[in-house]
Amino acid sequence: MQNYLPSSIEELFEKKEETYTYFSEESMDNYWSMDWFVKHLGLEEFIFSNEGTQVHLQHPKYNYQLQIDAGGLGDFLSHKFEVSVGQYTLN
Repeated sequence: MQNYLPSSIEELFEKKEETYTYFSEESMDNYWSMDWFVKHLGLEEFIFSNEGTQVHLQHPKYNYQLQIDAGGLGDFLSHKFEVSVGQYTLN
């Protein structure tokens, strides 16, 4: 199993619709894995809505928002982050 993560905030926004995976060495629930993903990429300043396992991001360089949903892959060591374009276009 191999981690598949974006290398930067820009890559996250430019790829738009993507599913990323992370295999942790310690057990994490979906809330903890989302917190890890946010901190790993430095997304804190771009979050305008955080519902625990779902966050919405906006970046001043892009005219759309992203929605990220954290989930598991069957155990507490395998995690996925589903990224989709949010329903609102930003000006």
